[in-house]
Amino acid sequence: MAGPLPNVAQAVPRARRLAREGDPQAAFDLLAAVLERFPRNRKVLAELRALNAEPDAARAHYGLGEKLSAGAWHLAAIASLDEALRLAPGDARVLSRLGDVQRLAGRAEAALESHRRAAELAPERAAAQFGMGVALQDLGRMAEAAEAYRRALAADPDHAAAHMALGLVAPAQPGDSRLDRMEALAADPGRDATGRAMLHHALGKAHDDLGETAAAFDHFARAGALRKSALDYRIEADRALFDRAARLTAPPLAPRRRAAPCPIFIVGMPRSGTTLIEQVLACHRDVAGEGELELLSRSAGPLLRAAADPGFAGPDRTGLEVLREAYLAGLAQRGAGRAFVTDKMPQNFLLAGLIAAAFPEAPVIHLRRDARAVCWSVFRTWFASARAGFACDLADIAAYYRMYADLMARWHACLPGRIADLDYEAFTEDPEAGTRRLLAACGLDWDAACLAPHRSARAVSTASAAQVRRPVYRGSSQDWRRYEAHLGPLLEGLEGLV
Repeated sequence: MAGPLPNVAQAVPRARRLAREGDPQAAFDLLAAVLERFPRNRKVLAELRALNAEPDAARAHYGLGEKLSAGAWHLAAIASLDEALRLAPGDARVLSRLGDVQRLAGRAEAALESHRRAAELAPERAAAQFGMGVALQDLGRMAEAAEAYRRALAADPDHAAAHMALGLVAPAQPGDSRLDRMEALAADPGRDATGRAMLHHALGKAHDDLGETAAAFDHFARAGALRKSALDYRIEADRALFDRAARLTAPPLAPRRRAAPCPIFIVGMPRSGTTLIEQVLACHRDVAGEGELELLSRSAGPLLRAAADPGFAGPDRTGLEVLREAYLAGLAQRGAGRAFVTDKMPQNFLLAGLIAAAFPEAPVIHLRRDARAVCWSVFRTWFASARAGFACDLADIAAYYRMYADLMARWHACLPGRIADLDYEAFTEDPEAGTRRLLAACGLDWDAACLAPHRSARAVSTASAAQVRRPVYRGSSQDWRRYEAHLGPLLEGLEGLV
């Protein structure tokens, strides 16, 4: 979407013109951006509805909510699903989907309530019980989450995601009969590849809980192979993405008054400790933790696509201003009135050049962690996003890590002093010293509450949700050593980096 974000009065006629000219996707994107900014605006919602050929209004708004959520327009999706629910108040499916999207928007309590209502309307639906479990897990209520997952499995014993999620909140015990059920389901060639991958991943976690590392690694490897095939992942696609990202450098916009709220970007490899650092910052009285936001990657999409052109000379001032405005418009709906908001999308490290140019006032915190620890943790973690295809294969993970290390070296060279590195292992060895350095890098004054991130009641929806409920602890970076005999392709690929 080129140009500054219009207001509602400007957006509606512009979207109608785009639709008449044969570009309904551009019309949709324009209206979605405005509805995300003004989610209560029924005129914009009605215009979006008009782009959908579905005659039934409730179904149309449900489908629109699905499409908006797929594009990470989560606040806009909630508005559309709320309208679908108004039109069909007894529809458990709509309530369940609303709960899913509320969770993606960082509204775990609202998500829990939507799934609870869905479960009351249709207690036999596994989706509602599973959704309750996910929301409870985000909120740190692990025992209740486990019970919800068990109810989901009682309703649907073949529910692969529920098997996997239950293993995260209730470690396997010797003689657990559920392992036999998962083995049978994973071996069924009639099941879809993603479901089988989930089951193998769940079995890997279960055997890891039991100390059976050979069996655990075998299941993690099977899960990765199935998922890589289902995603049709090729490392070359990420190489091209890194190449385009490296071209997104420009002189920074002129210094200006700090945005309200001001983003704090937390970047690094997935599984490098970004969730812990966000949890620490979110304990500060002036900071709201907003999790892994899609705002920057969505706002930067046009520039990333333009960078594929060999003649691309880098973002110009207008492009940077448009990106800044689009990002801050999305951020304005968040933050609960705090001065700072965290954006903990790890792979925003790809866009550090754009961050430095478009947000000269925003702190950028980069997490560094032992490469072997990071890469092993990536391999044994299930990532819902299709963008994490590299995580399925040890050699791919090593290649991805090398690209990451090279790109970060480039950013440090061309943006000296702009990115604050934070060492994960050093932080866990001395949390108070690390917290003081972190707050200073963000321009925040001291707040002792940051020393007890495990006591925070905020929802955490990443793969580290369980770990951050514990006090800061040492030693997690040594876990890979239990599997060292199986990690040949990874260790070879990292040679010279560790």
